[in-house]
Amino acid sequence: MLFTAIESTHLKTQTNCEECLMSDLNVENFVVAITCMDGRIQQAVLNFIKHRYGAGFIDLITDIGPNRLLAVKKADFRHGKKTFLDGIWAMFVIKSIRERLKVSVHKHHAKMFFIVAHDHCAGNPAHKEEQLVHLREAKKTVESFGFRKEIILLWVKNDWKTVEKVE
Repeated sequence: MLFTAIESTHLKTQTNCEECLMSDLNVENFVVAITCMDGRIQQAVLNFIKHRYGAGFIDLITDIGPNRLLAVKKADFRHGKKTFLDGIWAMFVIKSIRERLKVSVHKHHAKMFFIVAHDHCAGNPAHKEEQLVHLREAKKTVESFGFRKEIILLWVKNDWKTVEKVE
């Protein structure tokens, strides 16, 4: 049986994935996914990360369009690109995400982070190209937290099954 979430043309079978999850190294291997709260993407994201990266457990940090919120810069407010209320909300969410990452790293020993965006996002209604810019900026924000973990960016297509790694 082929895995529905794919990275380019790389496919894994379910049997191979179960073997990788059962290895001693991966049984308690935690990772973190910062993802949209949209329920249409959750299963594809979880399956992709478990099968492609051998994660045993995935700590989920969900919000509305977190790639947009993590991409917010203080300079945007000084130059009138965002409203003050947007800024307060974004700063609250960024602090909350940082604190939840801290728990995952210190208590679950998370090995890597994923930041996920998707088509037709209610919290970030921008087109794909702009959302990919947001993803890359979000990565810089998470890197600034100082956890020194690999951060992988993912995009979920509007079939709600296909997950792609973003370079």
